[in-house]
Amino acid sequence: MWVWKKGTAEVEETEVLISRKADTTEVKYSLCDEPQGELSGEVALCRQMQRYWIEGGFEEIKEQIGLHQ
Repeated sequence: MWVWKKGTAEVEETEVLISRKADTTEVKYSLCDEPQGELSGEVALCRQMQRYWIEGGFEEIKEQIGLHQ
């Protein structure tokens, strides 16, 4: 994927990670800003999936203390 910087002619190449858990239809997309070839697809995907647990924890805490309203 290529990202054009607003107001300039600069173009930056980046990778897009697309994942879906086997038991759901929810698809997650993430941009990977590591230099190309520096990070394997397996490691990048593992990091993306770890983020799910962190976000879930925040959502649960917000619900418990009433910040979700």
